[in-house]
Amino acid sequence: MNAVFAAAWQRRQNQGTVWMLAGMGLLLVAVPLVLAFVAGPRAAAASGMTVLGIVLAGGWASLVFSAMQQNHPGLARLVPGHVASLRRALALSWFAAVLVFGVAVQAIGGRNGFEAGLAFGLGAMALALMLRWPLSWAFVWLVPTTMDWWLHLPPVRAAWALVQQVDAQQPLLLMAGVAALAALGLLGLIEQGGPAHERAWRRRQRWAASLGAPAPGNPRQHQLGVPGWLMNAATAPYRAWMRHLCRRPRSSAMTRAMLVLGPSAHWTGHLGAALAVAFTNALVIVTLSMAMPGWYVHAPTAAAWGLSFGLMSFALNPLLNSSQAFHATRQEQALLRLAPGVPQGAALNRAIALQQGVHAVIAWIVCAAGAAMLSQWIVDDARTAVAIALSCLPLLPGLWRDWARAAAPSPARMVTVMLQLGACTGVASVLLARGVPLLAIGSLAAVVTLGLAIWRWRALSRAPGAWPAERLAAGA
Repeated sequence: MNAVFAAAWQRRQNQGTVWMLAGMGLLLVAVPLVLAFVAGPRAAAASGMTVLGIVLAGGWASLVFSAMQQNHPGLARLVPGHVASLRRALALSWFAAVLVFGVAVQAIGGRNGFEAGLAFGLGAMALALMLRWPLSWAFVWLVPTTMDWWLHLPPVRAAWALVQQVDAQQPLLLMAGVAALAALGLLGLIEQGGPAHERAWRRRQRWAASLGAPAPGNPRQHQLGVPGWLMNAATAPYRAWMRHLCRRPRSSAMTRAMLVLGPSAHWTGHLGAALAVAFTNALVIVTLSMAMPGWYVHAPTAAAWGLSFGLMSFALNPLLNSSQAFHATRQEQALLRLAPGVPQGAALNRAIALQQGVHAVIAWIVCAAGAAMLSQWIVDDARTAVAIALSCLPLLPGLWRDWARAAAPSPARMVTVMLQLGACTGVASVLLARGVPLLAIGSLAAVVTLGLAIWRWRALSRAPGAWPAERLAAGA
């Protein structure tokens, strides 16, 4: 079992991401200290628990991802004790995380540490299952958006009443039930070999490989189930912009060079995807309003949170897609370094950072305005949407990376970004619930964002030229 933990640690060392652990620890200490001065001890304690939950969930997700990589069908079928070791390691880490979170909630004066630990355990297992089935990430915004509808379903109300009764009379029985659910989840995460395991392994490998092939018409798009007409429609603005620049020989060399990264990392590709997502969201909202009138009446905050989280996660597409785009076009980047007008060294880093920064800021402004207007229209309250949008600002400087030393993209990075988004939105929601003005939340987010941006900009001046990416990565 020790080998399972050692493999997870070695993977972080190989990818050069050990520093993230130190960053999580610093975040866990810094957030409560800062908020103690800004919003008082109660808000600091609540936000600290939110950050602790995100940190524990991030560590658990990292271990789950490593265990899933080790759970090769051949090893599961041929190596004695392989599956049992993986399951024991995950079960032990899950129980440890649940215990730490529950004790921490109880220690700060909470009267429901036991229930908080159980809720965290279910959330951690749900996160692990999302790693196993990536499309289930849609539930992160869909569940709170429709909370008022499904909370009032008779089976849900009956189940919740039963849980409350068991919690009051037999809390150990409730713990045993949650542990049983976790055990069932582990059975789905770690498989024992065989044809079903082989098929699931190949699906995950295809999905992971598709992260490195974001260009239009890539041969892997059929493996993701993306129809060709939908891909062509989403990339139409990208192709139109490319034709426009080709007709203008005096256009900037960097403006044309950024097109080589593909539509997933370009503002025109983001625009095309935004139009498709906007149409889909409008269709969902209209359908909900027709099928379930007043679906947001009794839970307006939850509905606003779900809608805002979905839109702001889309605003972070430049951050989520940049790694895949830089990884997929490394050969083209090597040729671009020889093109006339393309800067070199630190100048190239700054030019790329400016292009990415403008893209990210515009996307943030558009999505934040859309979330605010949508929340105001649907639930007559835009404060939650504005708070969540402000909390996303500190994530934007993450675009400015040392691409020459960056590791190859993986699903774990996407999960990390989403966990960071969850931590920021959680802290903002706690502050808003404690009555902290939006101006204070915005000022705090602006100060943190500015500090991170200055730090990353200075680091880019010392870093080697970004192109071709990953050439100096650990293990390259």
